Amino acid sequence: MYKLIGPVLIKQDLVEAKSNVTKRLEFISNETDRLDKMVKSMEHKQEVKHKEITELQKKLQGLAK
Repeated sequence: MYKLIGPVLIKQDLVEAKSNVTKRLEFISNETDRLDKMVKSMEHKQEVKHKEITELQKKLQGLAK
């Protein structure tokens, strides 16, 4: 295996290359999990706000009659 360092390819140990790939895959997996949790949290907040808005609209319609 070779590693690009600047404009030069340097020979790299196979174990080190596999370790780097494993670390990158773990990082990517952790980031996708973190972002999925964030999206779910935001969706929940959106649902709560939507319910609040609907209730306020109903109250306003009741006052307008």
